[in-house]
Amino acid sequence: MGLYSPGEVIVLGLENINALADFLGDKPYFMGHQPSVLDATAFGFLANVMACPIESPVKDFALAQKNLNDYCQRMQAEFFPELPSLMR
Repeated sequence: MGLYSPGEVIVLGLENINALADFLGDKPYFMGHQPSVLDATAFGFLANVMACPIESPVKDFALAQKNLNDYCQRMQAEFFPELPSLMR
């Protein structure tokens, strides 16, 4: 990331979030009806972006994607029900 300007990093982040939202679509998990390794990876990435206490355009964009919010809530409820909600 050090090769990019702050503005370029934001653009890349927005493109990545958009790609995840598009690929997930209306499926419960990225590969269909069962969670996979991809879900473990994507949830870790998304939770760190969406639940981070630091505001950013990438976070705001991710939080605006209803399917990603629903997905993160579903993943947390299934795998980490003992933790307080990560999503606002």
